[in-house]
Amino acid sequence: MDNLGDEDFKPVSPKPHVTKIEQDGVVEITFSEPIELVPNLTIITNGTVDVDGKTSPVLELEIFPGEDSDPAKFNFTFKVVTQTPTKLTLQMVFDNARFVSAYGDKEKLLVYFRDPLIFIGVNGLVIEQEHRNITREMPAQLSEREKEVQEVIEVI
Repeated sequence: MDNLGDEDFKPVSPKPHVTKIEQDGVVEITFSEPIELVPNLTIITNGTVDVDGKTSPVLELEIFPGEDSDPAKFNFTFKVVTQTPTKLTLQMVFDNARFVSAYGDKEKLLVYFRDPLIFIGVNGLVIEQEHRNITREMPAQLSEREKEVQEVIEVI
């Protein structure tokens, strides 16, 4: 039987990954290592941090437009739906959801973890710099009316 001593254990920094983006704007981010729970989730959506002399959001979401897209139509807000030690679920709400990934090239969601002291692993390690910016291609988003129709269909 292998007896690994404490000297053989090397803690690992958590690495976030956008695991899925739903058509209703739900974004699921998972962490490779458990993170400490943020006691007040509004810190994630409303908090700011100084980065190189500039005030930035603690967690920033940005849409990188596809080739045939109009970025002016991508206004959105987001909120935290749930947080567990290994998952952060966000809800994006678009002003014009029907324009997201609707034409040609798909948009990409860029997620920036700006404050390393908010997302800390239970082992005390922070997300390393090279893993603080993550991305995923976005599926076409449903308009509010399309979401209502989808909910009715699911009930039936």
